[in-house]
Amino acid sequence: MWPFFLTHTHEMTRKLRASPEAVLSFLHGDPERFFRLSPLIVSVARNADPHSYTIAEEIPVFGLTTQTSFTVIVRLVEDGVEIDVLAGLGTRSKNAYHVRTSSEDGVCEVVKRTTTQVCLNCLCLL
Repeated sequence: MWPFFLTHTHEMTRKLRASPEAVLSFLHGDPERFFRLSPLIVSVARNADPHSYTIAEEIPVFGLTTQTSFTVIVRLVEDGVEIDVLAGLGTRSKNAYHVRTSSEDGVCEVVKRTTTQVCLNCLCLL
């Protein structure tokens, strides 16, 4: 059977009461600090490649907690950060966070674009 992939892209913009420089400094700083914004993350380990991390998270499912891990590759770009997630069963996600100035003083915008690809054939193996 040929692999069948489902792909979904979502984009959202959020205004932050911070300067673009401060937000870029955070995004370009320590990636582990950025990852740990998620309350699901239980561990972050840097891999041999300095741009690659293995992340473990605990996810509540039907009243139980399950742990999963995945590999993350981080690329700094001029106006933000791009993150590729390589998870199990052929699941991949590309996440981009780009900072832009706002017309409001003391405010910037962060545009998050996420594209997730899931292998539907792989899910049938569960």
